[in-house]
Amino acid sequence: MRMPKVLILWKGVARRLFLYCLHRKYVEESIQQRKGACKRCGACCRLFLKKCVYLNFDQDGNALCLKYKGFRMPNCRIFPIDKRDITDRDMISETPCGFYFGEEPGGAAN
Repeated sequence: MRMPKVLILWKGVARRLFLYCLHRKYVEESIQQRKGACKRCGACCRLFLKKCVYLNFDQDGNALCLKYKGFRMPNCRIFPIDKRDITDRDMISETPCGFYFGEEPGGAAN
């Protein structure tokens, strides 16, 4: 039996918080391997709740966090930690994430 999507996403949130609190070295090392940049699609802002209360969109349709310059939860500041986070995020949106680990999406070598 397959786990429901909402449980997979909540498991990812808990995993990221656990890693942030108890395995900071792994988080720091993994983030150093992260490439790319945020595309401001807002998909990662919909992993925990249907939509984060601080998520808005500008006139061009880009995601805008109302807390970006203030206090943001650790899950927001460190996302994505690793490929598993990209996999979770891809459950929310078909638009490719701007971040990646390893080879660039599309098969181009780094």
